[in-house]
Amino acid sequence: MTLRQNVGTLIALSALVAACAPEDEGSVRPSSYGGAGGRGGMAGTGTAGTAGSSGRGGAPGVGGVGGFGGTGTGGSGGSGGTAAIDAGNDSAGAGGSGGSSGSGDSGPTDGLLFEDFEDGNADGWIADVDDGNDSVGDWAVVTEAGSKVYKEQKEYSDPSWAVGGDVAWTDQVVETKVQFVSSAAGDPVAFLAVRLSSKDRYYFLEFHANETDASLKVRKRVNGSTTDIISSYKTGMPVQAGTGTWYTIGLSAVGTTISASLNGKEIGTATDSALTNGGVAVGIVDAVAIFDNVKVTAP
Repeated sequence: MTLRQNVGTLIALSALVAACAPEDEGSVRPSSYGGAGGRGGMAGTGTAGTAGSSGRGGAPGVGGVGGFGGTGTGGSGGSGGTAAIDAGNDSAGAGGSGGSSGSGDSGPTDGLLFEDFEDGNADGWIADVDDGNDSVGDWAVVTEAGSKVYKEQKEYSDPSWAVGGDVAWTDQVVETKVQFVSSAAGDPVAFLAVRLSSKDRYYFLEFHANETDASLKVRKRVNGSTTDIISSYKTGMPVQAGTGTWYTIGLSAVGTTISASLNGKEIGTATDSALTNGGVAVGIVDAVAIFDNVKVTAP
Protein backbone atom coordinates (compact mmCIF):
# COMPACT_ATOMS: atom_id res chain seq x y z
CA MET A 1 0.00 0.00 0.00
CA THR A 2 1.29 3.44 -0.79
CA LEU A 3 1.01 7.02 0.40
CA ARG A 4 1.64 10.14 -1.65
CA GLN A 5 5.25 10.97 -2.33
CA ASN A 6 4.94 14.47 -0.92
CA VAL A 7 4.10 13.60 2.69
CA GLY A 8 7.62 14.07 4.00
CA THR A 9 6.73 17.35 5.66
CA LEU A 10 3.61 17.46 7.80
CA ILE A 11 1.97 20.54 9.23
CA ALA A 12 1.36 21.06 12.94
CA LEU A 13 -2.01 22.48 13.86
CA SER A 14 -2.93 24.60 16.83
CA ALA A 15 -5.79 26.87 17.73
CA LEU A 16 -6.25 29.51 20.47
CA VAL A 17 -9.39 31.55 20.98
CA ALA A 18 -9.62 34.56 23.31
CA ALA A 19 -12.28 37.16 23.91
CA CYS A 20 -12.39 40.39 25.84
CA ALA A 21 -15.09 42.92 26.69
CA PRO A 22 -14.60 46.72 26.35
CA GLU A 23 -14.29 48.74 29.52
CA ASP A 24 -17.28 50.83 30.60
CA GLU A 25 -17.04 54.57 30.06
CA GLY A 26 -17.49 56.96 32.93
CA SER A 27 -20.77 58.91 33.36
CA VAL A 28 -20.87 62.67 32.76
CA ARG A 29 -22.03 64.93 35.61
CA PRO A 30 -24.24 67.84 34.55
CA SER A 31 -23.96 71.06 36.65
CA SER A 32 -26.85 72.80 38.51
CA TYR A 33 -27.24 76.44 39.55
CA GLY A 34 -29.12 78.17 42.30
CA GLY A 35 -31.87 80.65 41.33
CA ALA A 36 -31.19 84.45 41.04
CA GLY A 37 -31.48 86.66 44.12
CA GLY A 38 -34.95 88.23 44.78
CA ARG A 39 -35.69 92.05 44.84
CA GLY A 40 -35.67 94.19 47.93
CA GLY A 41 -33.44 91.87 49.82
CA MET A 42 -35.78 88.89 49.58
CA ALA A 43 -33.96 85.61 49.53
CA GLY A 44 -33.69 83.91 46.15
CA THR A 45 -35.24 80.50 45.79
CA GLY A 46 -33.01 78.13 43.75
CA THR A 47 -34.39 75.07 42.04
CA ALA A 48 -33.24 71.68 43.21
CA GLY A 49 -30.67 69.80 41.11
CA THR A 50 -32.05 66.96 38.99
CA ALA A 51 -31.52 63.36 40.01
CA GLY A 52 -28.44 61.68 38.58
CA SER A 53 -28.91 59.47 35.58
CA SER A 54 -28.86 55.71 35.94
CA GLY A 55 -25.46 54.10 35.70
CA ARG A 56 -24.78 51.88 32.72
CA GLY A 57 -25.22 48.14 32.92
CA GLY A 58 -22.04 46.20 33.44
CA ALA A 59 -20.30 44.80 30.38
CA PRO A 60 -21.03 41.17 29.50
CA GLY A 61 -18.65 38.65 31.03
CA VAL A 62 -15.84 37.35 28.87
CA GLY A 63 -16.46 33.93 27.36
CA GLY A 64 -14.39 31.20 28.98
CA VAL A 65 -11.52 29.85 26.93
CA GLY A 66 -12.06 26.20 26.11
CA GLY A 67 -9.34 23.64 26.63
CA PHE A 68 -7.99 21.61 23.74
CA GLY A 69 -11.10 20.79 21.79
CA GLY A 70 -13.22 22.54 24.46
CA THR A 71 -15.72 25.34 24.02
CA GLY A 72 -16.18 28.57 26.00
CA THR A 73 -19.54 30.09 26.96
CA GLY A 74 -20.17 33.79 27.44
CA GLY A 75 -20.68 35.27 30.90
CA SER A 76 -23.97 36.87 31.99
CA GLY A 77 -24.60 40.59 31.50
CA GLY A 78 -23.86 43.09 34.27
CA SER A 79 -26.65 44.55 36.47
CA GLY A 80 -28.09 48.02 35.80
CA GLY A 81 -26.76 51.09 37.65
CA THR A 82 -28.72 52.84 40.48
CA ALA A 83 -30.11 56.37 40.16
CA ALA A 84 -29.09 59.20 42.51
CA ILE A 85 -32.00 60.14 44.81
CA ASP A 86 -30.89 63.36 46.57
CA ALA A 87 -32.99 66.10 45.00
CA GLY A 88 -30.39 68.76 45.65
CA ASN A 89 -27.40 66.67 44.64
CA ASP A 90 -26.79 66.31 40.94
CA SER A 91 -24.33 63.38 41.11
CA ALA A 92 -24.55 60.51 38.64
CA GLY A 93 -25.94 57.13 39.66
CA ALA A 94 -23.58 54.33 40.62
CA GLY A 95 -22.31 52.15 37.79
CA GLY A 96 -23.71 48.66 37.24
CA SER A 97 -21.73 45.66 38.39
CA GLY A 98 -19.62 43.75 35.90
CA GLY A 99 -20.89 40.62 34.20
CA SER A 100 -19.89 37.23 35.52
CA SER A 101 -16.94 35.43 34.01
CA GLY A 102 -17.62 32.99 31.22
CA SER A 103 -16.93 29.30 31.65
CA GLY A 104 -15.10 26.98 29.29
CA ASP A 105 -15.28 23.23 28.85
CA SER A 106 -11.82 21.92 29.48
CA GLY A 107 -10.22 19.51 27.09
CA PRO A 108 -6.91 17.71 27.38
CA THR A 109 -4.21 20.23 28.17
CA ASP A 110 -1.62 18.10 26.42
CA GLY A 111 -3.40 18.06 23.06
CA LEU A 112 -1.27 18.00 19.93
CA LEU A 113 -4.13 18.09 17.42
CA PHE A 114 -7.91 18.09 17.33
CA GLU A 115 -9.83 18.22 14.06
CA ASP A 116 -13.61 18.10 13.76
CA PHE A 117 -13.66 19.79 10.32
CA GLU A 118 -16.51 22.11 11.41
CA ASP A 119 -14.74 25.07 9.79
CA GLY A 120 -15.30 23.36 6.45
CA ASN A 121 -11.57 22.94 5.78
CA ALA A 122 -8.96 20.21 5.98
CA ASP A 123 -6.06 22.61 6.43
CA GLY A 124 -2.85 20.84 7.37
CA TRP A 125 -3.91 17.51 5.84
CA ILE A 126 -2.23 16.04 2.78
CA ALA A 127 -4.53 13.63 0.97
CA ASP A 128 -4.03 11.21 -1.89
CA VAL A 129 -5.40 12.68 -5.12
CA ASP A 130 -6.34 10.69 -8.21
CA ASP A 131 -4.50 13.06 -10.56
CA GLY A 132 -2.36 10.82 -12.74
CA ASN A 133 0.48 10.67 -10.24
CA ASP A 134 -1.60 8.78 -7.69
CA SER A 135 -4.27 6.32 -8.75
CA VAL A 136 -6.48 6.88 -5.69
CA GLY A 137 -7.88 9.77 -3.70
CA ASP A 138 -10.99 11.98 -3.72
CA TRP A 139 -11.03 13.50 -0.23
CA ALA A 140 -13.21 16.46 0.77
CA VAL A 141 -14.86 18.05 3.81
CA VAL A 142 -18.61 17.55 3.40
CA THR A 143 -21.76 17.78 5.48
CA GLU A 144 -23.29 14.49 6.58
CA ALA A 145 -26.32 14.41 8.92
CA GLY A 146 -25.80 18.07 9.86
CA SER A 147 -22.10 17.71 10.75
CA LYS A 148 -18.90 18.39 8.83
CA VAL A 149 -16.77 15.28 8.19
CA TYR A 150 -13.71 14.29 6.15
CA LYS A 151 -14.83 11.96 3.36
CA GLU A 152 -13.15 9.69 0.87
CA GLN A 153 -15.87 10.07 -1.73
CA LYS A 154 -14.89 7.22 -4.05
CA GLU A 155 -14.27 3.53 -3.50
CA TYR A 156 -10.82 2.30 -4.52
CA SER A 157 -9.30 -1.16 -4.48
CA ASP A 158 -6.02 0.33 -3.22
CA PRO A 159 -5.71 2.22 0.09
CA SER A 160 -6.39 5.96 -0.02
CA TRP A 161 -4.74 8.04 2.73
CA ALA A 162 -4.87 11.51 4.28
CA VAL A 163 -1.88 12.54 6.41
CA GLY A 164 -1.61 15.20 9.11
CA GLY A 165 0.37 16.26 12.16
CA ASP A 166 4.11 16.75 12.60
CA VAL A 167 7.02 14.41 11.86
CA ALA A 168 8.70 15.63 15.08
CA TRP A 169 6.02 14.04 17.29
CA THR A 170 7.27 11.09 19.35
CA ASP A 171 4.85 9.73 21.98
CA GLN A 172 1.27 10.03 20.74
CA VAL A 173 -2.20 8.72 21.50
CA VAL A 174 -4.51 8.96 18.48
CA GLU A 175 -8.18 8.24 17.97
CA THR A 176 -10.81 8.99 15.34
CA LYS A 177 -14.39 8.19 14.50
CA VAL A 178 -14.99 6.29 11.26
CA GLN A 179 -18.11 5.25 9.39
CA PHE A 180 -18.29 2.95 6.37
CA VAL A 181 -20.75 4.72 4.05
CA SER A 182 -20.89 2.19 1.22
CA SER A 183 -18.88 -0.71 -0.18
CA ALA A 184 -19.39 -2.51 -3.47
CA ALA A 185 -16.46 -4.86 -2.81
CA GLY A 186 -17.59 -5.84 0.68
CA ASP A 187 -15.46 -6.26 3.83
CA PRO A 188 -13.73 -2.85 3.60
CA VAL A 189 -10.81 -1.82 5.79
CA ALA A 190 -10.24 1.48 7.62
CA PHE A 191 -6.72 2.53 8.64
CA LEU A 192 -5.23 4.69 11.40
CA ALA A 193 -1.49 5.38 11.39
CA VAL A 194 0.96 6.84 13.93
CA ARG A 195 4.65 7.81 13.82
CA LEU A 196 4.42 8.24 10.07
CA SER A 197 7.61 9.84 8.75
CA SER A 198 7.48 8.65 5.14
CA LYS A 199 5.42 6.48 2.81
CA ASP A 200 7.45 3.49 4.00
CA ARG A 201 7.73 4.14 7.76
CA TYR A 202 4.71 4.00 10.08
CA TYR A 203 2.68 1.91 12.51
CA PHE A 204 -0.95 1.37 11.48
CA LEU A 205 -4.16 -0.18 12.71
CA GLU A 206 -6.42 -2.10 10.31
CA PHE A 207 -10.14 -2.20 11.12
CA HIS A 208 -11.72 -4.93 8.98
CA ALA A 209 -15.48 -4.67 8.51
CA ASN A 210 -17.33 -7.97 8.24
CA GLU A 211 -21.03 -8.81 8.25
CA THR A 212 -20.57 -11.43 10.99
CA ASP A 213 -17.34 -10.75 12.90
CA ALA A 214 -15.28 -7.59 12.40
CA SER A 215 -11.61 -7.62 13.40
CA LEU A 216 -8.61 -5.40 14.08
CA LYS A 217 -4.84 -5.82 13.88
CA VAL A 218 -1.80 -3.57 14.20
CA ARG A 219 1.10 -3.68 11.75
CA LYS A 220 4.29 -1.77 11.03
CA ARG A 221 5.72 -0.78 7.68
CA VAL A 222 9.50 -0.30 7.58
CA ASN A 223 11.47 0.18 4.38
CA GLY A 224 8.79 -1.36 2.20
CA SER A 225 8.20 -4.43 4.40
CA THR A 226 4.99 -4.94 6.43
CA THR A 227 4.86 -7.01 9.64
CA ASP A 228 2.09 -7.77 12.16
CA ILE A 229 2.85 -6.63 15.71
CA ILE A 230 -0.64 -7.17 17.24
CA SER A 231 -2.40 -10.22 15.85
CA SER A 232 -5.96 -10.16 14.58
CA TYR A 233 -8.51 -9.39 17.28
CA LYS A 234 -12.05 -10.63 16.68
CA THR A 235 -14.69 -8.18 17.88
CA GLY A 236 -17.57 -10.67 17.89
CA MET A 237 -19.85 -8.11 16.26
CA PRO A 238 -20.98 -7.44 12.71
CA VAL A 239 -19.72 -4.26 11.04
CA GLN A 240 -21.27 -3.37 7.71
CA ALA A 241 -21.22 -0.40 5.39
CA GLY A 242 -24.33 1.69 4.96
CA THR A 243 -25.74 1.29 8.49
CA GLY A 244 -24.85 4.83 9.63
CA THR A 245 -22.89 3.46 12.60
CA TRP A 246 -19.85 5.29 13.93
CA TYR A 247 -16.87 3.42 15.39
CA THR A 248 -14.03 4.95 17.38
CA ILE A 249 -10.65 3.41 16.62
CA GLY A 250 -7.49 4.26 18.55
CA LEU A 251 -3.77 3.65 18.24
CA SER A 252 -0.97 4.83 20.54
CA ALA A 253 2.80 4.73 20.49
CA VAL A 254 4.39 5.59 23.84
CA GLY A 255 8.04 4.76 24.12
CA THR A 256 8.26 1.23 22.76
CA THR A 257 4.69 0.32 23.72
CA ILE A 258 2.13 0.13 20.91
CA SER A 259 -1.57 -0.19 21.87
CA ALA A 260 -4.85 -0.33 19.96
CA SER A 261 -8.47 0.22 20.97
CA LEU A 262 -12.03 0.01 19.64
CA ASN A 263 -14.79 2.20 21.07
CA GLY A 264 -12.60 3.05 24.07
CA LYS A 265 -11.69 -0.57 24.91
CA GLU A 266 -8.07 -1.67 24.58
CA ILE A 267 -7.84 -4.70 22.29
CA GLY A 268 -4.10 -5.39 22.32
CA THR A 269 -0.61 -4.14 23.12
CA ALA A 270 2.88 -4.92 21.86
CA THR A 271 6.48 -3.77 22.21
CA ASP A 272 8.42 -2.43 19.23
CA SER A 273 11.29 0.04 18.83
CA ALA A 274 11.59 0.33 15.04
CA LEU A 275 9.89 3.74 14.71
CA THR A 276 10.32 6.66 17.09
CA ASN A 277 8.63 9.70 15.56
CA GLY A 278 6.19 10.93 12.92
CA GLY A 279 2.75 12.27 12.16
CA VAL A 280 -0.63 10.57 11.82
CA ALA A 281 -2.90 9.40 9.01
CA VAL A 282 -6.36 8.01 8.26
CA GLY A 283 -7.14 5.76 5.33
CA ILE A 284 -9.68 3.48 3.66
CA VAL A 285 -9.84 0.73 1.05
CA ASP A 286 -12.82 -0.91 -0.71
CA ALA A 287 -15.31 1.65 0.61
CA VAL A 288 -16.58 5.19 0.67
CA ALA A 289 -15.98 6.32 4.26
CA ILE A 290 -16.14 9.36 6.53
CA PHE A 291 -13.87 10.37 9.42
CA ASP A 292 -14.47 12.86 12.23
CA ASN A 293 -13.00 14.08 15.53
CA VAL A 294 -9.38 13.17 14.89
CA LYS A 295 -7.62 13.69 18.22
CA VAL A 296 -3.92 13.40 19.05
CA THR A 297 -2.62 13.80 22.59
CA ALA A 298 0.75 13.38 24.25
CA PRO A 299 0.57 11.02 27.25
